[in-house]
Amino acid sequence: SADGDGPALGTSEPLLNTNGFTGKIPEAFSSLKELIILDMWGSKSGFDLVWIWQQQKLEILYLYDNRLKGKLPCNITAVNLIKIALSANKLVGCIPEDFGTLKKLTIIILYNNEFIGPVPRSIGLIPKLQYIQLFNNMISSEVPQQLGKHSSLRNFEDRNNFSSSLPEQVMRHEKLFNIVVSNNIFSSELLKHWQLPIVDNIMLDNNDFSGKFLVNIWWLPLVHTLLISDKTS
Repeated sequence: SADGDGPALGTSEPLLNTNGFTGKIPEAFSSLKELIILDMWGSKSGFDLVWIWQQQKLEILYLYDNRLKGKLPCNITAVNLIKIALSANKLVGCIPEDFGTLKKLTIIILYNNEFIGPVPRSIGLIPKLQYIQLFNNMISSEVPQQLGKHSSLRNFEDRNNFSSSLPEQVMRHEKLFNIVVSNNIFSSELLKHWQLPIVDNIMLDNNDFSGKFLVNIWWLPLVHTLLISDKTS
């Protein structure tokens, strides 16, 4: 506040990024009930994540490179979240199933952490999801087959240990411009007919794809980068 007695409890956009703060964020931050944007990327403060996920009006959460540790809570009631960016921390455990209840969510950025387990199937049901980056974790199992079916997915990046097949809807998504799934263990045949009219970047290298080479890959008009090396057929 202006008189220095504590935080301004009515503020909606605290921007504390790229500072040299040390120690944990004061517990009083949990009283910011009108909080809409919390941007603290690069601050390296470290703090308890639990209260953030209960902020009913929070829309944008940027906590890149904050030395965050531990698990994300299972119970998430911040239903107005639009963007979540938690990359370059040391978060562990599974990605919460409750992410799928955030119907306004458009961006999920969780790369460079230590997440394990499968990607929740509920994420494939988020109706407005456009951008998802999960690479450089320890996620395994399959990509939800519903991914891209219910939303206008534009970007999908994942380098983990995914197996089985790429979701059919992803490879036939008219709004997708970037797909990076290098260094997984996808092992099925690629779809014979891709419908990616605006895709710019395709990276499928270091997988176990099989089947005939795709002829119609040469008919994708805007592709600038195409990586299908090593084990890709």
